[in-house]
Amino acid sequence: MATDAFDLVVDGVAELVSDPGVVATMAEQWRAAGWPAEVDESGVALRADYSAPSAGPPPWSVYRLVAHQATSVLTIEPGGATRWRFAPT
Repeated sequence: MATDAFDLVVDGVAELVSDPGVVATMAEQWRAAGWPAEVDESGVALRADYSAPSAGPPPWSVYRLVAHQATSVLTIEPGGATRWRFAPT
């Protein structure tokens, strides 16, 4: 992720979400934020009228990121960097 003030890198493992309830909850949250996501017929993937061109055509799977560490580097003065390491849960 990049912003005007900092760059952020998150390192971890992406896990496929196969729980229909979690997929439905995420679709609801994305709809509330403005992306018209809907659960498809399988119950564990999404469809919508549009998405990022790099996503390819639907259906789209939902993934959970289990973060191991994150690093942020300031791109403005005074500069600097911070790293966070996350303990396994």
